Amino acid sequence: MIGKMAAGRGLGARPGRFIAVTALLLAVGCSTVAAGSSDAPYLLVANASTVSKVSLENGYVLDVLLSGDDIQRAVAVGVDIEDNWLFWTDVNYDRRGLYRARLDGTGVELLASEDIYEPNGVGVDWLANNIYLTDAQQGTIEVIKYDGSSKKTVITGLDIPRGIAVDPTNGYLYWGDQGKKTIERSRMDGSDREVLVDDGLFWPNEMVIDYRSKKLYWVDGYTRLLECYDLQYRTHSQVANITNVVGNSVSFGLALHNDKLYFTVWDEGAVYSIPTSGSSEPTLLLQGLGDRPFGLQAVDSNSQNTLEQGACGDNNGMCSHLCLPTGRYSYKCACPSYGGMTLGSDRRTCEEPSKFLLYAAGDTGHVMMLSLDTNAGQRPVIVARGVRPVAVEYDPVEKRVYYSDNGMFRICRVFLNGTGFEVFLDAGIGVVDGMTLDWRNRKLYFTNMGTHYWGGGSPWQRVEMVGLDGKQRRRIVEKSLDKPRALVVDTERGYLYYSDWGEVAKVVKVELDGSNAVVMNHNGMHNPNGLALSAGQLYILDSHARLDVVTENGTQLAPGSLDKIDLDDQNVRNTNDGLGLQTPFGISVKGSQIFISDWGTSAIHLIDSDTNQKSVLVTDVGSPMGVKYAERDAAPVQNPCRSHDCSDICVPTPAQSFRCLCPDIGGKVLDDNGKNCRRPTKFLLFADYAEIRMLGMDTQDSYAYPVVQRHEYFTNLVAVTYDSREENIYFSNVDSGMIMRVHLNGTGASVVYSMADVVDGLAIDPVGRNLYWTDYTSGTVEMMPLDGNVSSHVELISGLDKPRAIGLDPNQRYLFFH
Repeated sequence: MIGKMAAGRGLGARPGRFIAVTALLLAVGCSTVAAGSSDAPYLLVANASTVSKVSLENGYVLDVLLSGDDIQRAVAVGVDIEDNWLFWTDVNYDRRGLYRARLDGTGVELLASEDIYEPNGVGVDWLANNIYLTDAQQGTIEVIKYDGSSKKTVITGLDIPRGIAVDPTNGYLYWGDQGKKTIERSRMDGSDREVLVDDGLFWPNEMVIDYRSKKLYWVDGYTRLLECYDLQYRTHSQVANITNVVGNSVSFGLALHNDKLYFTVWDEGAVYSIPTSGSSEPTLLLQGLGDRPFGLQAVDSNSQNTLEQGACGDNNGMCSHLCLPTGRYSYKCACPSYGGMTLGSDRRTCEEPSKFLLYAAGDTGHVMMLSLDTNAGQRPVIVARGVRPVAVEYDPVEKRVYYSDNGMFRICRVFLNGTGFEVFLDAGIGVVDGMTLDWRNRKLYFTNMGTHYWGGGSPWQRVEMVGLDGKQRRRIVEKSLDKPRALVVDTERGYLYYSDWGEVAKVVKVELDGSNAVVMNHNGMHNPNGLALSAGQLYILDSHARLDVVTENGTQLAPGSLDKIDLDDQNVRNTNDGLGLQTPFGISVKGSQIFISDWGTSAIHLIDSDTNQKSVLVTDVGSPMGVKYAERDAAPVQNPCRSHDCSDICVPTPAQSFRCLCPDIGGKVLDDNGKNCRRPTKFLLFADYAEIRMLGMDTQDSYAYPVVQRHEYFTNLVAVTYDSREENIYFSNVDSGMIMRVHLNGTGASVVYSMADVVDGLAIDPVGRNLYWTDYTSGTVEMMPLDGNVSSHVELISGLDKPRAIGLDPNQRYLFFH
């Protein structure tokens, strides 16, 4: 019974999980002898670790085409005889994907593996040069070009899709779903989907189509029946009961050659044949293939019809990317599901849309784009992949999408077309729920909250900004923060708004350097998740999640609300009447169009503020997060910082002027001229548990710069001292028992001594070039050279009780400690 369960549920994309796959294969008549093949027909057998070439005449294994390093767990096989291609899927966890080689097994290539998890079936469109495959884990059917490019999802919402067959001449796609226990079909672009059979099925495994008789055949691994569907008369019938040869094992693979069906039997590793009429008992072709023969494919020089060009012709239908047949003489051009492109107005060329909506799907880890161009009428496409993306933003100048990945604690970016992925920021990044991009001044603002390093450390809550070149990072809000979430920037007025859903929920307005904070609360605020600006109105999206009531029948959700504040008269207006929001999270506004993501409905909604009409743009989005309306291009805009004379950071001010700032890292402070960042001649260093701060003593700049920031090694910083000659900061990390150093400009962090216990005091002898410290636990005073020579380490004094502070008088050569 173990074999049965495996055949019916899945091929095991993860170690320890076994999967049995279904592939649907196609047999066609009328062709000439193709290049790369012999006249004698043969059978391809995928047997997990090998793909073998077997004679249809006598069952002899003629050749082992694929084995060893080329293959781990091959399941489905397909061919293009004229172009001399062999395609197969591999479901091994480390090698899962779609592969190809020549029909003799040479030239193995990986075509696609991104977003492919359990590829069970392969169908080859040899006329348009596309490959279709099923993915049981994702419940999808994908199409990919022969070269592995332009992968597109054509069918979604399946349960456990197995086999797949294509009819490129007539533009049909067939598949079986073991979860829904159905046989279905659609056009090859995924349209006109219909169920053909939904009764009497259990585990429909591999399937084939006979073009001559217009019949579809499949084998059921549980009922051990060979069955048939007449595509012309739309009738379902039984061909044969093969229990007498299958026994308690499983029949899995199926192929067709002339008037014979070939099927596999697992436990004996056998292949049998039987007439398509079922008029005689099965005949053994060969056995000893191992205990799990998977996909079958009959290869005959006459098995693929190449006399017709197909609907796409020999020029790919003039499509820039995918040409997908929808009938004998019809087709549709399509764009990849990954890459931020949609069909242009000519319906042939894939291009970046002029208007679009970006949103993060937290559960799937995808950053998605939905075209909002007129008559777009297309599905969302994937722009980027992550673990748990949350906040999204767009830069129209460089055409980049920015997103936070809270599963990886980093901010990433990628071009709108899906290329050029980069990790933009990861140092000192925690949970980033909110981002807003000032593309005019080339700044990204983001919230940053939490602690996730292995050593512990104190939690942090802050709002930061960074240049879009990844430099000039600066914290602008650190105080009076609890759980910062949403951000929106008003570059014209020179303000930044952020929400805080902590114990005291609030929305705060600050200038772009974080100064002059003003709380903009109104009655009834609980969980302000989203903020947006449009036409002088600040929109506040509140989920009111803290008002949810847990009952015996489940959680009763408090309805979400949408309010807006007029930034001129400060009046608050409620705009959520009849909107039916459940747990709204993200918001973006363009004119009268309000885009909202809602966890409760797993959807992206569009609300027209003029008519109060609500529509659903996208459904079935697992944990929809941030949303962002964007336009591909942006017209040049004048701003106060365009001609600034700041040495480092410039931010606009509400008075249409600008203000200069210095970055956190760099060891510089703002000069009293208010423009230049310089190295202070006098400054105070102090340890702040997980950071070292620097406060200039020769300037009016009162900002305490975090010159040594949180790091996975920096978890409990206590002692600190400074070497003015080399400009190095020395500090102790009590949790790890290390003494470390870093240059004042934040570079060159290194471990000086790693065998300490609790170092509570540090001091430097600038004359003798030695480092002294107290060890609270061991009761010692110790010393070593500043050059890091550990062998010269000396324990000067021992037997102390709990030594802590230490100081030196290098001129009088005295050491002080307590």
